[in-house]
Amino acid sequence: MGLMRALDARVLELACSQARAWLDMGLDIWVNVNVSRDSIQDIAYPDLLRTALGRHGLPGRAIVLEVTEDGLLESADQARKVVELAADLGVRMAIDDFGTGFSSLGRLRDLPVDYLKIDQTFVTDALVESQNAAIVESVVSLAHRLGRQVVAEGVEDEATLAYLDRLAADYAQGYFIGRPVPPEEITQRLQAEAASPVIDLQAVALGTPVD
Repeated sequence: MGLMRALDARVLELACSQARAWLDMGLDIWVNVNVSRDSIQDIAYPDLLRTALGRHGLPGRAIVLEVTEDGLLESADQARKVVELAADLGVRMAIDDFGTGFSSLGRLRDLPVDYLKIDQTFVTDALVESQNAAIVESVVSLAHRLGRQVVAEGVEDEATLAYLDRLAADYAQGYFIGRPVPPEEITQRLQAEAASPVIDLQAVALGTPVD
């Protein structure tokens, strides 16, 4: 219906507003924003991003854009321009659901992408499915050798978290870490964790204690 760009703009505005609120509370964290393939191929999207950051007085590092592999590969040259313009603003980029599409390694090498998010279909059963484990371990190794960080999605238990820690994955995401909650609830958790010197507020970073 042609509404996807408008929806992306609304989500970006809400994310920037919340990031500003957290920053005013002394919680210097970033917010990840999912972006559709329509917007990541829209040369006007970086201007929208610049305006939203400026309106809320945010640095570019306050926002991480998440886009799927397919979103980057379709009209790849156009998507690359948008990603590079966003990077010029200090905004970082994550490839979401990595492993479920068909990424070109050449594109992955050349794009200014900061994070690879391993899809939960591989992570959740990595301890019982050897093929899934092989994929997870390969992606972690590949990402690090390319200078990217890794976010493992679908972490549902402590054993999986420990496994990812042994692999030296950088971040974990999943119900074992925390379920989706309204901003007020996550604010309470962030404030409690801010009082602890051993927990990384930027995300759940592996290698640190997790409640």
